[in-house]
Amino acid sequence: MICFLLLLFAVKLDINAEDEISIMVGNTDVLSTSLEGIKYENGKLYLDNFISSERLVIKGIDRIEIVVKGENRIESDSRVPFSSINTYVTFSGGGKLAIVNKTQSGVPALYYGNESGCGMCAIGMTVTDKTEVFVETNVKDGTAVLIGFNSDASKKDRGFLVKNGGRLIARAKEGIAIDADDITIDDGYVYAKADKSGLYGGTIIVENNGVVESEARDYAIHSARMSVLSGAEVTAKADFYGAYIHNGDIIVSGGKLTGILTGKYEYANSSNYTLAICSFNDIDVSDGGTIIGRSEKKYSDCGIYAERYIKQSSSSTIIAGENCRISTTPLEIDFYEDLSSGESIMLTEILI
Repeated sequence: MICFLLLLFAVKLDINAEDEISIMVGNTDVLSTSLEGIKYENGKLYLDNFISSERLVIKGIDRIEIVVKGENRIESDSRVPFSSINTYVTFSGGGKLAIVNKTQSGVPALYYGNESGCGMCAIGMTVTDKTEVFVETNVKDGTAVLIGFNSDASKKDRGFLVKNGGRLIARAKEGIAIDADDITIDDGYVYAKADKSGLYGGTIIVENNGVVESEARDYAIHSARMSVLSGAEVTAKADFYGAYIHNGDIIVSGGKLTGILTGKYEYANSSNYTLAICSFNDIDVSDGGTIIGRSEKKYSDCGIYAERYIKQSSSSTIIAGENCRISTTPLEIDFYEDLSSGESIMLTEILI
């Protein structure tokens, strides 16, 4: 009898857990109502040429795989078009999914599960299997892709991974294109374009021929630390700061990092300078890696800057390209080393 009661209790727990799962398209429950192009089956959500002007909201499940086939589009005029509340999402299947937030005004980017202001909100995300996810938001001060905080302290998973030919393209009219703590691009492609910041994160790792292209007015890439490894290529283009690493190192080992200044803002004073590549710690280039800092207009402040040191192995290259310079003290103009167009330099270790 005791065993029977325990079994009954376990079954009841499973039923209750399943009852908590909610997948809604507007006011329609996908779990109980059939909709063209979308279905939930065997723990996976399938999108097959699904077109919706209603928002998609997923709740009550820790992880879900969304299998994308064909051309799919979720678009909303009033609310966030896609939200996965406390749910880690994996996009697979090799198809394409467009998520578009057309609202012209809104609130700042979400945090702690708040859904407003974001084109796609989740606590974690993977794009894989040559699947393409395109996210665009026109919300004022909004974020296109936000890997948000989980209110459960035990689930602080704010990372996203793009791998195995996966593609993530994010555009924000204002605000930030992609915001996540841990960002890894492993044989995948990411394009991010926004006003304030294209790619914003804690740790960024691009490896195994992964490609990142990021554009912004303020910060193309703004993170605590960044590594570009094993054939990966990263291009950061901005008016003020290309790649801006504010805490840890920039490590380029076997990859290529290019910082480009648009030249829209000439260097003027100590409070408003521009940098193509900046680390407030160290820059380390090795194993055939390449760093290029350049400007599209003459007299930009600095091509490549490190707060502590720049270290380069004999097999790697550091180039301060056309109209750019290299320095370890960007506010002291006398310490700049002006370089002719495309001149490559060898730096073993420069200390300030």
